[in-house]
Amino acid sequence: MNKTCTLSLVVISFFINVSGVGAQQIQPSPSPPAQSSPAQPQKPSTEETEVVRINTNLVQIDVSVVDKNGVQVTDLQPDDFEIREDDHVRKITNLSYVSSASRPDTTASGATVKAASPAPAAAPLTASQVKRTMALVVDDISLSLESLSPVRQALRKFVDEQMQPGDLVAILRTSGGTGILQQFTSDKRLLYAAINDIRWTPTGRAAATAVEPIQSRYATTDEMKELEEFRSESLSVGTFGALSYIVRGLKDLPGRKSIVFFSESLRITSAKGRNDRLLDALQRVTEQANRASVVFYTQDASGLQPLNYSAAYSSMTGSNDISQSSMGNMAPIRQTAETSLAALNALSDRKNVEYETHSVLDYMAQQTGGTFTRFNNDLNASIRSAVADQQGYYLIGYRPDESTFDPATGARKFHKLDIKVKRPGLKVRYRGGFVGVPDQARATPSTNPADVLARALVSPFEAGDIHVRLTSLFRGDATNGSSVTSLIHIDGHDLNLRETADGGREGSIDLLAMTFSDNGSIVDQIGRTQVIRIRGDAYQRFLNNGLTYNLSVPIKKAGDYQLRVAVRDGGSSSLGSAGQFIEVPNLSSGHLAVSSIVVTASDPNAKPAPEAVVASDDQFEQQMASAVRQLHYGMFLDYGYMIYNAHIDKTNKTQLQTQLRLLRDGQEVFAGRVNPFDPTGQKDVKELTAGGRLQIGTMLAPGQYLLEVIVTDQLEKEKFRTVTQWIDFEVVK
Repeated sequence: MNKTCTLSLVVISFFINVSGVGAQQIQPSPSPPAQSSPAQPQKPSTEETEVVRINTNLVQIDVSVVDKNGVQVTDLQPDDFEIREDDHVRKITNLSYVSSASRPDTTASGATVKAASPAPAAAPLTASQVKRTMALVVDDISLSLESLSPVRQALRKFVDEQMQPGDLVAILRTSGGTGILQQFTSDKRLLYAAINDIRWTPTGRAAATAVEPIQSRYATTDEMKELEEFRSESLSVGTFGALSYIVRGLKDLPGRKSIVFFSESLRITSAKGRNDRLLDALQRVTEQANRASVVFYTQDASGLQPLNYSAAYSSMTGSNDISQSSMGNMAPIRQTAETSLAALNALSDRKNVEYETHSVLDYMAQQTGGTFTRFNNDLNASIRSAVADQQGYYLIGYRPDESTFDPATGARKFHKLDIKVKRPGLKVRYRGGFVGVPDQARATPSTNPADVLARALVSPFEAGDIHVRLTSLFRGDATNGSSVTSLIHIDGHDLNLRETADGGREGSIDLLAMTFSDNGSIVDQIGRTQVIRIRGDAYQRFLNNGLTYNLSVPIKKAGDYQLRVAVRDGGSSSLGSAGQFIEVPNLSSGHLAVSSIVVTASDPNAKPAPEAVVASDDQFEQQMASAVRQLHYGMFLDYGYMIYNAHIDKTNKTQLQTQLRLLRDGQEVFAGRVNPFDPTGQKDVKELTAGGRLQIGTMLAPGQYLLEVIVTDQLEKEKFRTVTQWIDFEVVK
């Protein structure tokens, strides 16, 4: 994507005439399944949002207690615990159990044709709705090639089977870019994109296999060893630095947070002994995690490895050495012996690396109250442990002695914690201790409009003072290339416009829009201040319709993108923000693809406006309808999209099929027939126009819905045969 994006207030028409070729007349009328009352999200208390609290009159920490079967124990009382700080018993002053269990995912799969991609989240989570906050971090600097597939499988299993409503999740790489907060989401499509982006990198510590003997790494010269150790140290510093950055990003998110960390080769020593630089980095990141209410669940990504003289090491001798020696050439035998010795040294070093890696990962887990998983080919084990712990935890508080903090000298003394549960048969996990420095008062955030907008933009939660709707639409074009058009709608009622002398209204808004790549780095951005002047007779129309901006960005590269927008009212300083994930397919691959869906709404009972008004405002009305998508009973919803790269058979005919579905809260409420698509009258089979119309019947309960279009090409390869697109709309009374 380049920097040549455009932003306009009065927009032009985009895409296609949705009532064109291939339109279907559909009137959904079946009753939706009975909707059970959803569990009301528990509003986090002050204790909940400040899990770890360390100050001069209160030390409060989080504790997990499970029985012998690993089941959470929830009925313990203060007398059931004993807490010691530096071997001194402390009196417990408060204890509470915080439940963060999510309700089961009841998503049904009633589709006639299985969707090719997961549905987007119905709505972004608010801070009060978050039950679990988890960062799944892959140390791809150390990840071996053979561990790549198991790690991806473990992550996909979590997203497919274990992720629940109320989960705020990010999948991150230690070699990835910036933008940690931008990657926390409840949208599974974004998480799948992050999983697909995890790749093996031969430039890091990683080998092709977890036990691969690379001769250059085990060279006998001191220079080579020193160079290798310096390189390993630098990469380890990078890993700890990435973890520190992730912890800082998690700090201001609500509740108790988890980092599930997959690593394979992480050291803090060298041939000269302990590396103080790496040890300090390790201790610093665990202390930051404790202050930020973050628990580490660590996993050795190599799984169960045979640390013996295996085929991998035997391969260092070379298959031709023995055959050459049988012909009387003794040099290959000497070479084989030297290479075998190098392999044995490599094996010994590998054992040392694994032992040290386990020590580091175990330390991170123990110090923060998590678990360490090793010698296990089920790499989902550490995720399961984090998920189980996130069901709930105890908050235990006690009053520290004056000696805990030393304000006179400012010395940073580490205080060891020891917590026991008196009830037999129970296991308790807790943070290993804390540094006796009170939590500093949070700095007053900058009120500079640019800083305020930036904070609202990167937050995983949408600011709600101003209602903002963001609709991002992808379209390919053989001549001009692909592009994404974002419709930004701002509710006029939420803006503070002052009255002018002529009876009109005047004000301003600051707007910041950014496009992020799948690793959270900024790809494109635009910001501006918009002055708003409205005549007195047009103010009511402004309140009814609001503002609709059109942001158009050319796309040079296929991929997965996040689009975010933040708005600040100049009169009241109120904020609003919105975000959307969008997939841009690679049309040059020749595989089947579908554009985004454009919708417009029309009311058959509305009185026609005067011709002059229609001529000047019709396109604006359509654009607003596409951005807001609120429909009353009896209204028509016209939808349109483009089908790209359709295949033709020997008779120059396509074999395309289309289907429409409506979903609410993950439940299918309407499924249209699977119909053959007729492209008659369209000239370019590589770019076909499709669409249809549905009427909102009274049997559809008010609320948010997803409209899904499923397109199948019977002539396409099976892997690429079916594609889907989604768009949301709302039924209102």
